[in-house]
Amino acid sequence: MNISKNTHMKKIIFVFLGTLLITTTTFAENIEITEIFPNPEGTDKENEWIELYNPFSIKIDLSNYKLGNEKKKNLTNIKIPPLSYEAITTISLKNSKNYIELIDPTGASISKTQYDNVEEGKSYTKALINNSPQWLWTSPSKNLQNPSFRKLTGHITSPPQKTHFYFNNLKIYFTKDFSLPLLKILLKQDQKLQIIINSKKELMSFKILTHPQVHNHTKQNNVITWLMLPLGLFVTILVFTTKSNPLPS
Repeated sequence: MNISKNTHMKKIIFVFLGTLLITTTTFAENIEITEIFPNPEGTDKENEWIELYNPFSIKIDLSNYKLGNEKKKNLTNIKIPPLSYEAITTISLKNSKNYIELIDPTGASISKTQYDNVEEGKSYTKALINNSPQWLWTSPSKNLQNPSFRKLTGHITSPPQKTHFYFNNLKIYFTKDFSLPLLKILLKQDQKLQIIINSKKELMSFKILTHPQVHNHTKQNNVITWLMLPLGLFVTILVFTTKSNPLPS
């Protein structure tokens, strides 16, 4: 009787452990790469990192998983707590066009991200722009929640000042990444722009969609000039002919 109970209990334990293993493995398949920091200011060695995110409410063990580019390394003793970020600092990264990939023990790709146009001191981050995931270069947020940004389209509604400007009547602040003299040249009130700002309403990047109307006026003036050329030539010929053949008195 006791032997039967013990056997039954062992079966329950084996089923439980098997279910737990399968569940943990299934969750691990959803670990994602969320940030890459390939080119820190100063020395790169031991200051580069790759950030992984565990979106689930259980701890995930990544033992026997591999991470890296062409040269991947085994992840040992890496356990990511629930709903947490984990920066892996043992992998060397390239400062030129490359990719990072997470591989499971069977060799299947779990998460893969390509990057290019590396900026020193910036991380390639999977951020939210207007609540939509998008990769971009921004300030590092190691082991922290990745930032959210807003993308706005419109016009500058007042000339840029030393610390700020108004975009669609919304006050936007400059950061140290931007040169005010250059911005005054590039940002004109009569051109359409697309800008990205952070939660502090600081300008992160901008894109010129249409150039100032002055270019259109110049084009129109050129057209008028070309149209006036034949008329000027005709008048010149008429005057020359009149001088050569004066009317009888």
